[in-house]
Amino acid sequence: MPDPAQQHVEIDITLPEADAMRLRSALGLADDAPIKDFLGAIAKVSAELWLEELLGRADYPTKVQARQHRIRLLIKHAFNNRIPSPATLAALLHVPTATAAAALSATLARYSVDLASARKNTVADKLRAASKSSCSTTRTRSTTCISSTALTRRS
Repeated sequence: MPDPAQQHVEIDITLPEADAMRLRSALGLADDAPIKDFLGAIAKVSAELWLEELLGRADYPTKVQARQHRIRLLIKHAFNNRIPSPATLAALLHVPTATAAAALSATLARYSVDLASARKNTVADKLRAASKSSCSTTRTRSTTCISSTALTRRS
């Protein structure tokens, strides 16, 4: 049962097919089903950002700080507390991959405590995916082991 002291707001977003295609491409999706959830998370992030600013809870003296805060909220809400790849972030923000990688790195450094669980979840997902991949040759197995070791060292 919702708390009567809190307000509940719903929004409706119309997404043209061309925009849906761009989102599918940027997120690497095969169909539209996850886009609705992603847009809901984006709406939540946007509303949270505006409310923080309107209520005086957040002040972003620079555009860089504002972008880092947006990326932090995207990680927490739109990417289900997982860190997106720089390529995915670049496609969504329409910036070069190197720019997205630098922004992501700066965000992870600035919000290291708040995003520690996202880092842990992402590394765990990568390790799980690496352990699930079947290796048919020694060469492939060595590549997977090196990849898993590299991921473990980064965490």
